[in-house]
Amino acid sequence: MKKVLHIGWCILEVFIIAYVIVLTSFILHRNLYGYTQFGNYTFVNVSIWDIRNINNVKKNDLLIIKSDSSIKENDLIYYYFVQNDRYIVKSNKVVSVLNGNNSVSYQIDDKESSLVPKARVIGTSASAVGILGGLLSALESRYGFIFLVLIPIVFVFAYQLYDFIVTIRSEKEKIASLEKKEYYEIPVIDRVIEVKSSGFLDKNKDDDIEIL
Repeated sequence: MKKVLHIGWCILEVFIIAYVIVLTSFILHRNLYGYTQFGNYTFVNVSIWDIRNINNVKKNDLLIIKSDSSIKENDLIYYYFVQNDRYIVKSNKVVSVLNGNNSVSYQIDDKESSLVPKARVIGTSASAVGILGGLLSALESRYGFIFLVLIPIVFVFAYQLYDFIVTIRSEKEKIASLEKKEYYEIPVIDRVIEVKSSGFLDKNKDDDIEIL
């Protein structure tokens, strides 16, 4: 039973460390717009507000957008848009591609016929994974990071430290037990030799001489 519990704990430790590494990577790989980006892939945790701005997504989806430089008319693009002093993600169809002096902009199909500079375009193709977006949002929040990341890691570290101390003590007790066992296994003849060497028999010899 103890062995089964130990194996279960080891599996739990691996799981905790793995998801902490993944989550930390998501936080450390934020781009200039505040979104996680790994190479050509940008990850968006879809909230209730994002549903109004992004096509074909649901709340708590994890939207994975792949960058694409070959954008043409009628393509659906995902891009960064400034709202309330922060960047949000929107999606719209491209009406026309405008090439200027060393710059490219895309006119999109919205009420204002807005122009989106190429630098703010994320990509054209995307896939949504349900539930993961909400989970990541919870983990990346301040309290989520404290209670679901820091505390588990501290707990794992404390247990490993405890296990290390117990192992050291067990090894010391084992060594002491072996030394004690070796002492009591000394042959009787060796103990007699030890007694002789201590001078006990020499003292008796001197006493006999004085009696004579």
